[in-house]
Amino acid sequence: MRKAFALLKEAGWELKNKVMTNVETGQPLSFELLMYSPTTERIAIPVQKNMRAMGIDMRIRTVDTTQYLKRWRDRDYDMISSSYSAQRYPSSNLKIVWNSNFIDSTYNQAGVKDPVIDELTDLIADSRMIQKDYWS
Repeated sequence: MRKAFALLKEAGWELKNKVMTNVETGQPLSFELLMYSPTTERIAIPVQKNMRAMGIDMRIRTVDTTQYLKRWRDRDYDMISSSYSAQRYPSSNLKIVWNSNFIDSTYNQAGVKDPVIDELTDLIADSRMIQKDYWS
């Protein structure tokens, strides 16, 4: 948690009266974790407890799968519980998961829009195609 406090301070947050507060705006740090399965609450509750110890208000909201998917596709959330399975080596799959050309698809779940990441994923995809052609 010391590292987290240091990063928050660097980003302009400080603890005031046991509440993590933005130095410029005076607003408390508060967000909602959107989930669709009550089973995953057992994972979220300890995180919430740690957040509370740091003065951060993390609310857990569990909704039905239909509402979760709609809010996820509309990017109507502060934070969601999701996972990404990575491969041992870079592949062209990175492009559809992280490239902004896929922002309106269900693949770029994080909603990443960054020209540097676009360039890197394009280069990885291109190099994988070159390797595939070489070994064919």
